[in-house]
Amino acid sequence: MLAFRELQSLVYQMQRSGLTSLHINSAEYAIRMTCPPGYQPPVTETLAAPEPEVHRVAVTAAMPGRIWLQDPLSGKNIGPDPGPVEEGALLALLQVGQICLPVRAPQAGIITAIDVQQGQSVEYDQPLMQLQTEEQSHAQHRS
Repeated sequence: MLAFRELQSLVYQMQRSGLTSLHINSAEYAIRMTCPPGYQPPVTETLAAPEPEVHRVAVTAAMPGRIWLQDPLSGKNIGPDPGPVEEGALLALLQVGQICLPVRAPQAGIITAIDVQQGQSVEYDQPLMQLQTEEQSHAQHRS
């Protein structure tokens, strides 16, 4: 015997293919399904996955100093160019006196802008780079 879900699947396939009539015969049962020509099944609303929220985070200087985006001796980039980075990735060096402190990505995301130049003096909490992150909406998870 056909289960209800199998019948629903047959109806759906019948509607998609444009058939208006279907007969199934067996020694145990006979089924006849018909749809009027041009019949459009009711549209059922499906729930879409929650859209990620885009957040912008400024990577800032922890204290006044000089920012190094490239190694001053070799000229090689210290951090990545604008693009994806992992949490904790080294982005630049902040020279404070004789000490160089690492500037790291606070979370995973995409560097969308670099707001400073190589060797530029920076102040406390001055934005150095812009990081775009994606997070699921907490309100949608609670429902």
